[in-house]
Amino acid sequence: MHASAISLLIGAALTSQVAIAQSNSFTLSTLVNFTGANGALPASNLIQASDGNYYGTTLHGGSDGFGSVYQLTPAGLLNTVHSFTGADGRYPYGSLVEGADGNLYGTTTEGGAMEQGTLFRLSFDGALVTLHSFGGPDGSLPYANLVQATDGNFYGTTTGGGPNESGFGSLFRMTPEGVVTSIYSFTANNDGQFPYNNLLQASDGNLYGVTSTGGIDNDGAAFQSTLNGNFFFIDFAGPVNSISPYTGLNENADEQLVGTTSSGGATGHGEIFTLSQDGTLTDVYDFSATSGDGGIPYAGLLLATDGNYYGTGVGYFTDGGVFSLSPAGEFQQLAFNSETGQLPFSSLIQGSDGNFYGNTSAGGTGSDGVLFRLTAPDPLPAPVQLSFNSRTVAVGATAKLSWQVINAYSDTLQQCNAFVSGNVPGAGNWSGLQLGKLSGQYFTGSANINPTEPGQYTYALTCGGVESGQATLTVTGTAKIPTLLQLTASPLVLTQGATVSLTAVVATLKKGAGEKTPTGTVTFRYGAETIGQVAINSSGIATLTGNSTGVPSGNYILSASYSGDANYAASNSNAVPVNLRAITTSALSVSPSVIQPGTTATLTALVSQEFGQQTPTGVVTFYCGSLALGKSNLLDGQATLVQSTQGLAPGNYSVSAAYGGDPYNAPSTSAAVNVTVK
Repeated sequence: MHASAISLLIGAALTSQVAIAQSNSFTLSTLVNFTGANGALPASNLIQASDGNYYGTTLHGGSDGFGSVYQLTPAGLLNTVHSFTGADGRYPYGSLVEGADGNLYGTTTEGGAMEQGTLFRLSFDGALVTLHSFGGPDGSLPYANLVQATDGNFYGTTTGGGPNESGFGSLFRMTPEGVVTSIYSFTANNDGQFPYNNLLQASDGNLYGVTSTGGIDNDGAAFQSTLNGNFFFIDFAGPVNSISPYTGLNENADEQLVGTTSSGGATGHGEIFTLSQDGTLTDVYDFSATSGDGGIPYAGLLLATDGNYYGTGVGYFTDGGVFSLSPAGEFQQLAFNSETGQLPFSSLIQGSDGNFYGNTSAGGTGSDGVLFRLTAPDPLPAPVQLSFNSRTVAVGATAKLSWQVINAYSDTLQQCNAFVSGNVPGAGNWSGLQLGKLSGQYFTGSANINPTEPGQYTYALTCGGVESGQATLTVTGTAKIPTLLQLTASPLVLTQGATVSLTAVVATLKKGAGEKTPTGTVTFRYGAETIGQVAINSSGIATLTGNSTGVPSGNYILSASYSGDANYAASNSNAVPVNLRAITTSALSVSPSVIQPGTTATLTALVSQEFGQQTPTGVVTFYCGSLALGKSNLLDGQATLVQSTQGLAPGNYSVSAAYGGDPYNAPSTSAAVNVTVK
């Protein structure tokens, strides 16, 4: 569905409308009326970034009419951050996401070098970099937003193109540097076609999404994919009659995926469904035009901090509205009208004030859509909450920052990155991915902050790139002598069970305080997990040897922090990436083991691991003695080579298989297998 088709869909929905009375006690406030010059037809979800402001895109409007990126302040003021020109993209339909580097990332459905859409990076001050222009085998026409997964890469979908150039869409990976790889191409068969909305990385580590059509009965399909592109589809055909899912999914406490369909259900006006990770589809609520509950939802659901689901629907002979559904099945809705807005195509977001924010694609004083706030009758807790054990500390003292995220059940929302507003120096060690623990509905963690300069600092935590919370700390006292902490690790690639040696060197940036030698401790970490704490010696050096036994394989970011002392300021080290590979075992079988000359034998290698997070991939080389017979790629842990004995003299031969390893798994060689040719 191209941007022009979306515009036609909005226009068609406006042709016949009746008003529905409000049926709950929420307060709806119009914050901004879009006029075209400041944007038009917003269809993307809002996000709240680490600076505390809300960000979104408009499908049209802006200075050239090709859409814009806007900023909405908590006070309700709108600022245009960027207007698209066509060369840098047109018609941004998808939502933005804040990356781990503090920049905004997004997509445009059209424009760019090949007129098939773009991927871009945007700073808060409006500096835009086009990272990739789509066209052909890498996909085209991306409508969905990006999600940054646990491997640090971004993932998304396109509604056209693909590696086999079928034109039905693709699933792609983008590195933070903008290198794009298509990892799956939709075929319009059982796997579906035209994925319009965002992906979710669920608690099992896999990516989940939906396609609007395709599948067994052309009603759409849900799909699961590993980060490596191993793809499975889940069809929407069946007794629940779910049709045309455009929604993104989220995950609840029962590890179920929750979403909506825009049609189908008992009355054909859409439904709310749950989908288990094993593929069981359950109808939770059927919309009905006759009951006045809106219906026809094109957006996903928000699991709010009060335990209820909130969503939007474009309605049937209505202007659309917002609704809530409690776990007990209680349904409430609030309808829009031409003044308050019409046709919400995006989901709601819950802000740091506990209120809900969203947009409509039409209506308002300019008929180009509105931004609105929905306030509950009783204040609701914020989804991301930060607090200090003391709001004021002296330079050199430690402040404990505790945080909790409500309903962060999926891996997506457990990707929580730390930022200091304005990136001002002297705020202390608060940056990078924060590792927490999930207990009940709360994902929690804490950090010790050691500010080095007096001032007032705002610390932010952004989860999933869409939800943020902030806390402010006042630091008093005299500045200490700055320090620089340099961390090295050896080796940088190791196998489970091996040790890694960490060395941290504290250097003073200037002389002072009688040239006293720095004292204090260095804390070594991977992510937010503490490895150990060591006192620095008289040369300002701290060393620690860490054992990797029992640690899952993967890529780890090691860091260190110096505590500071009465004369010298605390400091944080550089980040050091270390690759830990799982121990693997290779086993070889040959069939048959006794072979007639001139026939073939099948060599099968099985590669397994005892304690790893990623299935082994890569290449297995088969040997006869020291002679390499051939190579084969692993598929689901198995590699096969069919070997001819043509020209081979009768006798006994020793064959083996050597697995070369991959970034997550160490190499291994099988035991030799005896083969007889006679």
